[in-house]
Amino acid sequence: MRKSSNRGDGPARSGRGFRRLRMSKRTAGALVAAVLLAVGVAVPAIAVTGSPSGFESGDGNTVLNTAGNTDWNCFVNSDGFAHNGGTPSGCATTTGAVQITADQAGEVQWVNGQKFDTLCPALSTGNNPPKDEFTNVASFNDTASNLDTFFYGATIRSTANGNASGDVEFNQNSGNGTTTAGCRTAGDRLLAYDYLNGGTSLNFHLLTWIDSTNTTIGGNNGTCFVKSDSIPCWGANVVTVSPSLFDGKSNQSAITAADNGLSGTSLAINQFAEFGINLTQALNLGGKCFSFPQQVWESRSSGSSFTSNPQDIEVEHHTIQNCGEIKIIKQTDPRGQDQNFSFSSNIPAPGSSNPATPNCSQSFADPSSFTLNDAGNTGKTLGSTLPADNSTGNTQDCSNVVQGTYTVNEGALPGSFSFESLTCSVSGTGGSTTSTSGETATINLKPGDTVTCLYVNQLHQGAILITKTGKYKGCEGQPAGSPIMVGGSQIGTCTGTGNKADLKGAVFKITDSTNTEVTGSPATTGADGTACVDGLPWSGSGTNYSVQETKAPDGYSADPTNTNPQTVTVTQNAKCSDANIASEAALATFNDIPLTNISANATAVVSGATSSTITCVDSHNNVVADSGSASDPANAKSTGGLVPGTYTCTITIDP
Repeated sequence: MRKSSNRGDGPARSGRGFRRLRMSKRTAGALVAAVLLAVGVAVPAIAVTGSPSGFESGDGNTVLNTAGNTDWNCFVNSDGFAHNGGTPSGCATTTGAVQITADQAGEVQWVNGQKFDTLCPALSTGNNPPKDEFTNVASFNDTASNLDTFFYGATIRSTANGNASGDVEFNQNSGNGTTTAGCRTAGDRLLAYDYLNGGTSLNFHLLTWIDSTNTTIGGNNGTCFVKSDSIPCWGANVVTVSPSLFDGKSNQSAITAADNGLSGTSLAINQFAEFGINLTQALNLGGKCFSFPQQVWESRSSGSSFTSNPQDIEVEHHTIQNCGEIKIIKQTDPRGQDQNFSFSSNIPAPGSSNPATPNCSQSFADPSSFTLNDAGNTGKTLGSTLPADNSTGNTQDCSNVVQGTYTVNEGALPGSFSFESLTCSVSGTGGSTTSTSGETATINLKPGDTVTCLYVNQLHQGAILITKTGKYKGCEGQPAGSPIMVGGSQIGTCTGTGNKADLKGAVFKITDSTNTEVTGSPATTGADGTACVDGLPWSGSGTNYSVQETKAPDGYSADPTNTNPQTVTVTQNAKCSDANIASEAALATFNDIPLTNISANATAVVSGATSSTITCVDSHNNVVADSGSASDPANAKSTGGLVPGTYTCTITIDP
């Protein structure tokens, strides 16, 4: 198996307490043994109190005794376990365990000469005595409703060992398991266990790895368990795990091959051992994030009479964790609007006891309230949760969130926006679930999962449709849509109603309430006599815009009886490309008047015999054309075109 080889002197034990002995620095095994304290004997139960799976870790066998519980045989035919018939009926859990079997290429062990406190211990292959040799190591973990994580372990040795002892390192970094166990980091834990009294009772003790920046973690004070060592090291504080948090036992009767779901072989008395422990409470990690992607199993011959024998090492790469990640993404429709949106959540603020939990990208000190803004994401894909389509400004990313149920709510929306959608997705295999109700997301976060919730708010954007009409005599009797051609160019379209036409070439200026021109202004009518401008924000019961004709089509003039500019109110979303834009847009209609040029002339029959003057006036006696002083010939022409009406020209000869 994956094993360790370390030699050294171990502690003596008494039934009344613990006394430290000088430890050999060449060996990990002997020093670990010093952790074991004989402070009383725990009477194991069948399952640890609170075990969500009812794991029968205290009966010293592999078979299920009570329906609704779990035991090792519940994992047969899966997870690397033996194929021993069908899964027992009544198992609460049947998948999710991990098993390591013997390494046929050689026993993995610590490289000789390494210290107990080696930062990055190296591994090699060798041979261990049968009583120290693991042939199988199995583990399983689950989480209770109060978020406590429970860990269950089982070992099979080559030969029986009544007072079997061992250690499990819970590491935050991983090695390859053959040449290195990786480097230990502050907060790594070492659980030392002793099966005593012929395997009928069990004790647990705990050490914590400390370094120069984490000297007090695990209740330590900056000193090493091995007094002559210096940090980084296993800290001196030895925690005795309360018997109420664990149970365990070795098999007190032989196990038949048919009953052995781990290896499918028969086992002698005390060849199999198992335990269960409330890992969260034992490690004092309640309410805090932890992640241990590696467990290192180390065998020892005996707890009560330890001798320095080589240790078998099994390196298990199975992540035990209790935290996940929550991402909240805000997008606007259309993307990239520079607008803050407020959110609230019950994601907890980092506490002084665990300042790295949780770690949120927005409002780190208090993620119960934060804002997101989609500015800078113009043109990016709407609805995508990929990093390439989002930015730090529109994303709240909270890692190290302890498993549990969380809610996120979007606050009151800015007036120009409305709620469009909320969708949540889960990545990972932890089994997280989500639900949404309006603008509230409810997240049942499980360890190792990432839950992403995407909020989309639509910008209220309406449109203004401008129609330009005018009189055109040539449209009389023509069907609607008939083009009006002048000099080879189309100037408009007949409406199909009398002499009315839709006119091309009128120019309009559109401004908002601050007299700022909107995007798309000025707008010019096309051959159908219309111009459309969209992307106009609106809120409440509507937003007013001003539409002013600044240039009439050639040959026409704005009708002085029309209001110019006109105020129009945008009250609903619309785009110029919409099929029913005429019923969705705010409408502005302008009618123009066709212009006519007039001229009058007088010419003497005999050139030079007479001279004349000509004056033309409108109905208000305003001069519209004048020939000036008497001359022959005399000519008077209007300029700029005249609106329809009655005009009078007076010609005076030889005044």
